[in-house]
Amino acid sequence: MIPRMTTKEIILEVAGDLFMDKGFQATSTREIAMKAGITQPNLYHHFKTKEDIYIAVLEKLSLEVREELNHLVTSTENGSLVERLQGILDYLKEKHPVNFFIMSHDMTHEISSDNHQHLYKIWQEAYLAPIIRLFDEYLSEDFPLSSNDLARYYYATIAPFIQKESGFYKQITSEQIIYLFVYGILDREN
Repeated sequence: MIPRMTTKEIILEVAGDLFMDKGFQATSTREIAMKAGITQPNLYHHFKTKEDIYIAVLEKLSLEVREELNHLVTSTENGSLVERLQGILDYLKEKHPVNFFIMSHDMTHEISSDNHQHLYKIWQEAYLAPIIRLFDEYLSEDFPLSSNDLARYYYATIAPFIQKESGFYKQITSEQIIYLFVYGILDREN
């Protein structure tokens, strides 16, 4: 028998989809309640504010992402950098398609400064830290960028490709994205 989801779990699932698709500002608690099949007072019984819902959604998402990214980075130690980056991109695209641009905007401009710091720390631990560790394995000391810089650049590169509706970006494969990220467009010998 499949366990039933609690009302709180349903709220988080519905709100997560809405926040990741539309962003914090464009998502209302009324819409969350309606899509969750509950009343707004019931929603507010579980969460005091829309910001509390947003934070809970990102905490839950980040926990899942951190576990999987750590697994992908450590369980495929024999894989090449390209294979491991490919696995990470495929996982994010399939399991957690988010609009990083909207999420970054929301965390910076829509969320209170106290919660902004909390969410940024969670994002660093879940999304950045595993990629930084991966790049640490491959970078020489004289490489001109830090692993931290490369991890941020990796996310800036893949961000348009992991959204649910990414238009033009659907025509480019994840293999092509990773190839361009790792090898660039110029042959170093020419």
